[in-house]
Amino acid sequence: MRQRVFLCISLLCLLTTVWAGTAFCAPASLENRYYTARDRLNALQKDDKRNKFRQPWIDLGETFDKLHASNPKHRLASTILYRAAKSYDGLSRRSFNAGDANEAITRYNRVAKDYPTSVLADDALLDAATLQRDLLKDPAEARETLERLIKEFPKGDMVPKAKTMLSALPKTAGTASDASPPGVSSASRDDDEADSGIPSATARLTRIIWDPQRTTTRLTIKLDRPVAWALFSQRLNAQKDQPARLILELPGTTPRKDLFGARINKGLLKGFRVDLQSDGTTQVRFDFTTFKRFAVNVAKDGSSLVIDVTNNQNGLKKGKSVGSTIYSPQRASLAKSRATTDIARQLGLSVRTIVLDAGHGGNDPGTMHNGIRESALTLDMSKRLKAQLVKRGFTVRTTRDKDGRLSLGERVRFANAVKGDLFISIHVNANKNSKIAGFETYFLNFASSNSAARVAAVENAVGDRNLGSLEGILADIVLGARTQESRHLANSVQRHTLRHLKRGNFVTKDGGVRSAPFFVLMGSGMPGVLIELGYCTNPSEAKRLKRNDYLNALAVGIADGIAAYAEQLNP
Repeated sequence: MRQRVFLCISLLCLLTTVWAGTAFCAPASLENRYYTARDRLNALQKDDKRNKFRQPWIDLGETFDKLHASNPKHRLASTILYRAAKSYDGLSRRSFNAGDANEAITRYNRVAKDYPTSVLADDALLDAATLQRDLLKDPAEARETLERLIKEFPKGDMVPKAKTMLSALPKTAGTASDASPPGVSSASRDDDEADSGIPSATARLTRIIWDPQRTTTRLTIKLDRPVAWALFSQRLNAQKDQPARLILELPGTTPRKDLFGARINKGLLKGFRVDLQSDGTTQVRFDFTTFKRFAVNVAKDGSSLVIDVTNNQNGLKKGKSVGSTIYSPQRASLAKSRATTDIARQLGLSVRTIVLDAGHGGNDPGTMHNGIRESALTLDMSKRLKAQLVKRGFTVRTTRDKDGRLSLGERVRFANAVKGDLFISIHVNANKNSKIAGFETYFLNFASSNSAARVAAVENAVGDRNLGSLEGILADIVLGARTQESRHLANSVQRHTLRHLKRGNFVTKDGGVRSAPFFVLMGSGMPGVLIELGYCTNPSEAKRLKRNDYLNALAVGIADGIAAYAEQLNP
């Protein structure tokens, strides 16, 4: 009997302990997590040191997004979504980046659309219109948003402010049926040619609007005049790391200065990138998780294209299946009259002085595998490449001529001090997987892949700047024409180097042209690339990197690529 009583008491104590522990460890309520995040946002807004960096804003935006997604019908859902918008709003006002502004505007529009009875609905539209006016420099879009606010929320307390803002906007013509788009990428109108009223010799790509849904996406391409175009599509191929993609080619067209692309990751749409090619063609690449069919409709005046994409095999019956191409009627006749509108050529730029930067050095040896010491090999290649470039008539300055240590900041300051026209940084790659090999060329942009991000992290690790400095808001934004020119330079170097190696019967993998936020490319005030000669962790490639004939072939190929790029610009 005593044993039974003892067992009952013990079991009761155990259950009590388990219950107490469970209660103690229970996760915080959604309300508590929201208030914690809200307090963090308020603190960040007041912290003039931390709010200059990108990551704190992104972290908060993602926190609010996750809270909202966990219960979009919660009584605080509209408030949480509004705070997510405020996080990206705060970021965009420090980054001056259209992509960040679009993230905020997307969320502001969702507050008004999904929670029309919320007291924050009209506030959200006013905030969206303010961003459209102040950061995107798009008064037409701001006007549409304000008119929507006044129409849908006539009793809202933001109506007087909306009317005042509306009356101060320029009386510009509105755009066709795009009111309150979920996403808009619109460049600023600080272009002298556009503001002067003088017509440009080429068409302008002014805006890209996206409306991603779960199984469909609508893309609207805004132009200032009709152009010939072609729309190519490619299927998803995971084995070849090939995304499902639409490629829009607009010959004789230039994008607005800060219209470069966005990461979206909503519905089917992952993001897009805008590239002005050297022949005057603007190419826009839209990446999707997957899609089955697409269709194009052109406005009556020809100044906008509406592209619909669906993952439904039976949808868009008048459209095309993925893998098809759609051409405008004018494409064939206008293809021959493409004007060369390369940005650097338009500005009268040329290449005279080239800065060569041998990576690492001194007590920073870089990567070391299979008998390769990166700092020694990069210095060797810098000398070989200098000799090749001097033969071609260029003035060459080198950041180091011996095995000494230079910080990343010192390299950048040197390049800017000597007023280089191009900046070429030379490195050797490494990977935990010894099977990986290849010659790679990088230009400044957001990382194009996980491997590119890894390489950037390694090369940015040594210097007089920490990660916070690297992620400074002003440094993280792609710098317009310089980035486009760097992309052209990278393509030329990669293509000519591999061509020359092939002629010499050297078997080398094409690692491709990639983008990543390297500090030395951010800081140098000129177009530039970072070259990874190969992977010293790959035994076969390491053997090649020790051979004089192979290194000479690399130097000649790189010099050919630089010279070919320069030839397009030099008078």
